Amino acid sequence: MIKQITKQLDHEKGKARDRARNPEYQERFREEGQHFDRGGTSIPKIITFRGSIAYLDKRPFYMDDKQSLIRTLEAIKFLVAGQLNTISKLLKNPAVAAEAADRFERTKLSILRADQITSTATHPKTGRQFPVIPFKCFLQPADPLPEPIFKKCLAFSAVFPSPDRAK
Repeated sequence: MIKQITKQLDHEKGKARDRARNPEYQERFREEGQHFDRGGTSIPKIITFRGSIAYLDKRPFYMDDKQSLIRTLEAIKFLVAGQLNTISKLLKNPAVAAEAADRFERTKLSILRADQITSTATHPKTGRQFPVIPFKCFLQPADPLPEPIFKKCLAFSAVFPSPDRAK
């Protein structure tokens, strides 16, 4: 295993060395100096420090909770045009597939865009406080959704638009 990693690193070093010897790159090295862009992406930092204060970027954790909520909604039964079933089963039904796909896509986009914390809720078992983020649910659940829906870091509250505005 270690031998494979060493071989990979040696290969990458050799490629970088070959590019550095290329005349086009040598010109760019001279022109750009210290500001030469070697490409790639920077790794986002979860914790940053400003003076003696540490800041925690919670966006990756919130995005995980949003994806988890979408997976949870996929397992719940919804009523679409008189048909009652889970999203995956509704998408296989040709009579309601288009409408179910449209409504679920709009619900997913609403979840992913939701960022306004409106209140806090206490988890009934742990007693921990969670920030509550509302999202629009364009699907009618067969049974009422729990209010709010708790995840690891956030709690979500479903807002159902009126039927005439749902389109």
